[in-house]
Amino acid sequence: MFKNALVSVSDKTGLVEFLKPLAAQGLRIVSTGGTAKHLKENGLQVVDVSEQTQFPEVMGGRVKTLHPLIHMALLARTGHAEDEKLLKQYGLEPFDLVICNLYPFEESLLKSLPEEEMIENIDIGGPTVLRASAKCFDRIAVICHPQDYAWISQKSELNSTDRKKLAAKVFSHVSSYDSLVSAYLDPEWGERFSLAGHKVMSLRYGENPQQAASWYRRMGCDSGLHSAEILQGKVLSYNNLLDLDAAVGLVQALEHPSAVAVKHNNPCGVATADSLAEAVVKALKSDPISVFGGIIAVNRKITQVEAEALQGIFLECLIAPDYEPQALEIFSRKKNFRVLKWPDLMSLNSDFDLKTVQGGFLIQKKDVLSASTETWKIKG
Repeated sequence: MFKNALVSVSDKTGLVEFLKPLAAQGLRIVSTGGTAKHLKENGLQVVDVSEQTQFPEVMGGRVKTLHPLIHMALLARTGHAEDEKLLKQYGLEPFDLVICNLYPFEESLLKSLPEEEMIENIDIGGPTVLRASAKCFDRIAVICHPQDYAWISQKSELNSTDRKKLAAKVFSHVSSYDSLVSAYLDPEWGERFSLAGHKVMSLRYGENPQQAASWYRRMGCDSGLHSAEILQGKVLSYNNLLDLDAAVGLVQALEHPSAVAVKHNNPCGVATADSLAEAVVKALKSDPISVFGGIIAVNRKITQVEAEALQGIFLECLIAPDYEPQALEIFSRKKNFRVLKWPDLMSLNSDFDLKTVQGGFLIQKKDVLSASTETWKIKG
């Protein structure tokens, strides 16, 4: 299927397994540094990139693929006489397969590495190779995600639609990466604002059945609703997620044992008390009609006592930092009841709010209480 490949990756998952059958069919592999070493150790014949460029990797690997003898083989136009003449002059075969993913900047960010190490994890050569390859999707298949190996391996040939799909993924990958780097270097909102995300899952539908919907987590954010563990129940819906977010946002503001009930993105019961059991009962009694089919968020561990109090009403979801085994046993009697465990529930996980408007969006700093709830006064 492929004749000439350029391979340079940070994530080596599944790479050897993908390339071995292609190499057995005669694929030539040009590779860099650690990737070349990995492939050779696993029995693949590899041409080091320095053999093609006749120039060594320098500056600790900062400069390796940034060379005309690499990029001419990437950017040559099919059927363009001058380009083909140039390739022949330099003895180059055009690449028809490129496998490249970027330095792990997001992973480094989540580790809170010092700035010097963060700077070294800003990839330069990778995005350049990816963009050049994606631009030439008419003849190059470019892969930036290991999860694409499986479906590509099942095909005898890739068509233009396949290659265009891969190219689009590349530009999304690179732009997301750049937006994360930009936000790291200057977290203030400038003249341009971009937001990158990783897809958590496709949702069955949006607010209404005729609306398509997906759930994304923000790049660079390791804690959020996406990190909550779904212990039981049906798959979360778009409306579930909106209500969970609203309920969690409110219960995060309460210091004492508290429970918040939300339905259709509106609070229908909020209570704080000396014990969580008392807070749950009070929250349910606030509006026992509206809470039917709603969502409950609490800020303490759920025990058997709270679980028994919640059993008497139909609820869509419950989210808490933790659960006692006896409580989970009670909830297991309702197979569709969604139960989520989020140990970091009480940590503020977003520093801004974003809302769409016609033709654009609005962004604002998160509203954080400036004083303890102990100072609140009941006026009536």
